Amino acid sequence: MTLRRIFYVVIATAALAASLFIFFGQKEDSTPISVEVHTLREQTVYESFVCKGTAQAEICQSVVLGRPAVITEVFVSEGESVVEGQRLFSCRYLEGEELLQVYLGSFYAEIMQRVDDIRYELGDKALLASAVYGGELPSYLKDYYMPQPSTEEYRQDVFATADGVVSDIFVSEGETVSGAFSSLILSRDELMISINVPQRYFSKIEVGRPVNVSADSLGDTVVAGNISAVGSKAVTVGGILSDSETVIPCRVSFDNSLGLVGENYAVSARVFCREFIDVLVIPYEAVFQEDGVEYVFVFFDGRVQKRRVNAVFENESGIISQAVSSGEQVVINPSRSLFDGARAEAEG
Repeated sequence: MTLRRIFYVVIATAALAASLFIFFGQKEDSTPISVEVHTLREQTVYESFVCKGTAQAEICQSVVLGRPAVITEVFVSEGESVVEGQRLFSCRYLEGEELLQVYLGSFYAEIMQRVDDIRYELGDKALLASAVYGGELPSYLKDYYMPQPSTEEYRQDVFATADGVVSDIFVSEGETVSGAFSSLILSRDELMISINVPQRYFSKIEVGRPVNVSADSLGDTVVAGNISAVGSKAVTVGGILSDSETVIPCRVSFDNSLGLVGENYAVSARVFCREFIDVLVIPYEAVFQEDGVEYVFVFFDGRVQKRRVNAVFENESGIISQAVSSGEQVVINPSRSLFDGARAEAEG
């Protein structure tokens, strides 16, 4: 090799070395990228879901009567405290013409006028003969014209089924009632909501699960409650105009001592079904994807490190992951100019 060729090789090698030095030196000494960071702290996170429903009275005194009766006396008043077994009101069963009026309703006057016309035309004996032998008249007319002797009135007393405070009375003296009806509400300090729990949460629902109840009437206040009953059978709801869904009916009880929620108010129940203690939640704003895989940039000592995220659980706040440690800082809304190992400085 001649001296000239050696000289050219040395010059070329020096030029290449200088170029590499300048390139890496500029990259190494480039201006750090300004980033916004979020410091991760351990916290307790809940898995939860929301169901909607309407508030109903928890303690409602219902009565079932075998036949129509009239309320003869009410022994309690609104705001009065009562104990289980205390007499609330009494009623007298209707008989004879009173019973006939209830069954016939608005047709009573017309039918009785027709009966009077028949009596006038045929006489009482002919009318009774027709009822007995001809079978042309209904049985209640036979009872009316041939009543069985009665030596006593049939009465019934209704008693409180639980301790409480009478907040509403739905019956009054002289009122006629029949069948099944609600007589009064003993307390509104505790209300209930009937909810339908989606199938995917079946295994996580049990009596006693905590619930947060919210409503427009509560404003920003959240009331504590719990699952007080879980249905024994799943049912299918929806269909035709909407997608069908398999759910299990449950009941939520909650405290209403503030008196801000009334019956039939629309309420939301957030049911807490799982608890994660001392976990780290990465905000969604810090997570980015590459080829379908989720990553974050962790900021440390003036540089960022690209780290893969393995989600344990997600909620509305972010992703629970074990890929990060308490006290580490993740980059929020990372720019496209960031890369693994890039120099960076935290804003502020």
